[in-house]
Amino acid sequence: LFGVNLFFISGGMAFGMDELYRSDLFEAEETSINLEFYLQIKRFAFIGELLASGITGVNSYSFGIGYVAYDSRYLKVRPYVGFGMPAMILEAKSNVYGSLHGESENEYMCKGCNEMYSESLGLTLAVNVDFKFATLYLFTSNKKFFSPSIVGKFGVSYISFDDSFVQGSGVTPFFSLGLGILLW
Repeated sequence: LFGVNLFFISGGMAFGMDELYRSDLFEAEETSINLEFYLQIKRFAFIGELLASGITGVNSYSFGIGYVAYDSRYLKVRPYVGFGMPAMILEAKSNVYGSLHGESENEYMCKGCNEMYSESLGLTLAVNVDFKFATLYLFTSNKKFFSPSIVGKFGVSYISFDDSFVQGSGVTPFFSLGLGILLW
């Protein structure tokens, strides 16, 4: 079985990450694409995802392993544990020189330029709930099927950043809603 989920709506909150970056110098840029690929072998699912974390501008590139706790014709519940690298996209509000770490001109960032920081660690505990609203034959096959579904992801992540402009750690409960396809 192979599945692809694309999440359109996401949200959440952060605890312990109030001073994550200097908001007087930078503005976090919202990311809009959140997707998940998974391969299910028997009851185990191997997951690769771009995950919304619940913090504006922070997404995680992560890999995980899950277990299909419940699977019926219309509903699939798949809890999982993921390990990833959160990344934050910041846009400079003005020309920023290396004023944060000495006066080095090497740490330069221009106004309007985007920088992505990924010296980070993320651990996720979440559950996917898939409501399969149809099961159809795949093309002209009578043995292969696909199921479109409405998907939801609910969980909590621990995120830690240790970079020049982004530092801090905390916990983020989150949710994502979207559409998916399961090929089996």
